[in-house]
Amino acid sequence: MDRHGWFFSAIGALAAIIQLKSETLSPSSTHDAIITMSVVAVLVHIVGSAWEVKLAAGHFQSIAASASLLAGALAIALLLIIPVPRIWWLLLSAWVVLFIWVAYTLREELLQLRESLCNAVRQAKEQNAESSELPV
Repeated sequence: MDRHGWFFSAIGALAAIIQLKSETLSPSSTHDAIITMSVVAVLVHIVGSAWEVKLAAGHFQSIAASASLLAGALAIALLLIIPVPRIWWLLLSAWVVLFIWVAYTLREELLQLRESLCNAVRQAKEQNAESSELPV
């Protein structure tokens, strides 16, 4: 199985469980919101995976990989809440701990990313100021 095969297998298994359990679950707007958030998290996971591949030799590959990991973990946690609603606080608190750990381990790279974005904005402003000056 490839690197992301476990994720799509888990999503497929959870979708099957939710579909089987849908007869006993009462449909509510909460479930619709959870499913919508899960779909968004899956899309973020896919985009993060694509950026991770695109940045394979780039400087910020680990940020893309971590964003993909966090989005995938959130999607699985959200889909687990529907069939097993009693453990929602445990799943989401575990995800928050994972988020804090990832942010802590990436703090240097996140600071570098912020600095490079500030430099890019600064250069764009300088170029815009130079182009707006009238030649004498």
